[in-house]
Amino acid sequence: MTVVEVDETVGWVFGEPVTKEMLATFLEHHAPPATVGDDPTAASGWAARAVMTAMLTGQEADRRGLAGESELRVAVADELVGDGAPPAYEVRAFFERNRHRYDQPERRHVRHVLCATKEQARSVADKARSGQPLSALAQQFSIDAGSRLAGGDLGWLRRGELAGGVEDLVFEAVVGQLLGPVRSPFGWHVLVVESIQPEQAGDLALVGDQIVDEMAERRRREAYAAWLERRALDGITMAPGYEHPFRPSFLEWAHRH
Repeated sequence: MTVVEVDETVGWVFGEPVTKEMLATFLEHHAPPATVGDDPTAASGWAARAVMTAMLTGQEADRRGLAGESELRVAVADELVGDGAPPAYEVRAFFERNRHRYDQPERRHVRHVLCATKEQARSVADKARSGQPLSALAQQFSIDAGSRLAGGDLGWLRRGELAGGVEDLVFEAVVGQLLGPVRSPFGWHVLVVESIQPEQAGDLALVGDQIVDEMAERRRREAYAAWLERRALDGITMAPGYEHPFRPSFLEWAHRH
């Protein structure tokens, strides 16, 4: 890079100058991402892209009478791809490629009482076997503040959400079976599985709208990004010796040639 005075113009955004001082000021207030590292040239290039992009989108938003870049994103995406909704065959193909994302593993609705000692847990288990509701016992004896007021209700759980020994018992039990005492890092548990939701394969009818939304949002983001790059290549001109921020390692003299 050519050594220049700090206020020297390094480029223009549709005729509006960008100076080295502007880039230095930006870097005083914004730390480059880790991928840039400590290389001053790379940091300057990152700053140039950020500053010029902000200027370009600001100019375009003003020209269109929009409040800022967020409104510009919406307007450009609307123009280029509308709502971005993909055709049905693309939705189905995406579902088939990513079916595993939509499978529902087995879940179990669990209630428990957590006790500090094994003796206390045995006493709670005896009371439960004699007919006292585990929910009432949890409110009276549980040391688990997070579930005590809810009668020990842990909600719907999947494998991987409980400590090993407790989880093994819970996922081997039948509905209504009283479990424990069993120890975990938190104390001694007495548990019951109240209901079971079996594993379910993904169903396109249930997740199709979600997929449409995901694909539409991606298409809109990609359309805006492509538009922004085209505008940047059309509207950003660099001084000789400075790299174009949207074409790294592509000097302006070569760009003009």
